[in-house]
Amino acid sequence: MSWIEDTLADIGRDLGLGSLQMGPQRLVTFEIGGDTVGIQVLDDTVLIYRLSTAPAAPTVSLYHLLLLGHFENLRARPLQTGLTSDSRICVATRIPARTFDRVTFRQAFEDLSERMQSVAALR
Repeated sequence: MSWIEDTLADIGRDLGLGSLQMGPQRLVTFEIGGDTVGIQVLDDTVLIYRLSTAPAAPTVSLYHLLLLGHFENLRARPLQTGLTSDSRICVATRIPARTFDRVTFRQAFEDLSERMQSVAALR
């Protein structure tokens, strides 16, 4: 097992999900609070994302929410916000693989959760 796989296993246990294991695409997904959370290892980067049902909100409100992900940083970690083809909001961030551990995951997860609270406010 690599240290990233060990870290993922620890994260799963921390969240009460048991030991998380990557699939063939080096991807782990799980559900929290009705949202899908994904962690994918991409060469020297770990992508962390959260998917949530898009609110039934005016187009202008969704537009402003999507802009936030491109122009605002939380805790100096850049976030990207998008809309999937099945109308879910996706908020994502990247962590350099060499710095990926339980602490950096927790910080990134908190950043994504804060952004999703903005989504919930539109519902």
